[in-house]
Amino acid sequence: MIKTAIILVPDNKGLQTIFKVPAIRRLALLSLQRGIAEVHVIGHVQMTKPILSDLIPKRNFHQVSDPALLEDVIQAFPFPEGERVLIMKGNTIIHRHSFNRFLESNNGLEFYYLEAEG
Repeated sequence: MIKTAIILVPDNKGLQTIFKVPAIRRLALLSLQRGIAEVHVIGHVQMTKPILSDLIPKRNFHQVSDPALLEDVIQAFPFPEGERVLIMKGNTIIHRHSFNRFLESNNGLEFYYLEAEG
């Protein structure tokens, strides 16, 4: 089971709304509804704090000014050994059914990257 989700925020595209809900908030809500215990936001977090502060504790916002460093920050993050981690960009738009299906695909990987294809 995935216990930690990382939402990457390289820019402000996650503020785009879908049915009046910012994409990044929707990702956080879907993650928490699926029982993911820890959601971390990494990148340009200042713009996301007002949108997510009621869902995510302050300690889980990690400011990284240079988007080119996001992958390095993930690699250095102190995940417990063997823990499965979901990594998503803040502007990812996905509906609940597809999100659940993605999480249920048990491929044994340590890191799950939710990305758009094509």
